Amino acid sequence: MKIVDSDLNVEAVLEALDIKTVESRGAWADVLCPIHVENNPSFSVNLENGGWICRHGEETGQLVSLVMRLKEIPRYEALRWMIDVAPKQDHSIDDLLNRLTGGVKLEEHDPLVWAKSYLELQTDEMVEYWFERGFTENTLHSFGVKYDSGWPSPHLIWPVKNENGNTVSFILRYLDSNRTSKYMNPKGFERILFPLDHFEGDEAILVEGPLDAMWLHQHGHHGALAMLGSGVTAKQESWLRGHVTKITLALDNDVEGRRGTENLLARLRSFDLRIAKVPAPAKDVQEVAGKDLKKMLRLAKTGAEFMLGGGRIYTGRVYNCGGLYD
Repeated sequence: MKIVDSDLNVEAVLEALDIKTVESRGAWADVLCPIHVENNPSFSVNLENGGWICRHGEETGQLVSLVMRLKEIPRYEALRWMIDVAPKQDHSIDDLLNRLTGGVKLEEHDPLVWAKSYLELQTDEMVEYWFERGFTENTLHSFGVKYDSGWPSPHLIWPVKNENGNTVSFILRYLDSNRTSKYMNPKGFERILFPLDHFEGDEAILVEGPLDAMWLHQHGHHGALAMLGSGVTAKQESWLRGHVTKITLALDNDVEGRRGTENLLARLRSFDLRIAKVPAPAKDVQEVAGKDLKKMLRLAKTGAEFMLGGGRIYTGRVYNCGGLYD
């Protein structure tokens, strides 16, 4: 059993992009700029971590962003391309899980225990659930979603990857609607935004659940990121501050989602912030018809509009100075 992780081989990727080193300076390689036409090497790439500097245009970035730009492809395709042209290692699933846990023995019910059989799982048995919810086969394969009909009850499982495409965890979602908790994360899992390996642009749409994020990506909204909860962690907030300036909140249409929206309005007030209302009777973004997502986001109110209107969310409605603000 093998599972591929995109361990970075910077030199092989540069060679595949036909970018040739003019001069080496320790960990850095000076090359002719692949973005601008020039005769002198004003573009430098770090051969260890893939960071690059373009002194001609005063830009910086990571190797995956350069591949996206030069190949004109989205992030997840760029990551796959980098794996294809420059595979460095091929981890066994056991090696991967050992790396994720630091060799610590897993508890019986930890999702990482179920991840051991991940590569053996099929997708055909989950067709009814997946397609009834409106998801496509392309989305299923793009996010690596698998179905397990075994103990303790039927569930979906898929990998969580960082922005470089490396697997950092797995998420398990039960299909039993009677369960009070739908998702299970590995013990000690530090939440990151999902799916960072598919994120594009400098604007984020924050949702609670990973299926909400997949739904938005399926319909062309590639700035969608799930917090894997109703609030952001310090690590998630730090990532947002380093990558986006505009955020739209589209949390669940329930008490926890409304409370989370209020908290995030204060916490993320330094961003260009907007609030999108999930239209009833939908309980979350994934229940909003694909054709209505664009309208939902277009009608989002700015944080300033919400605050100046005296808006405060209660029981599914927003009150403004004694009147309905909707």
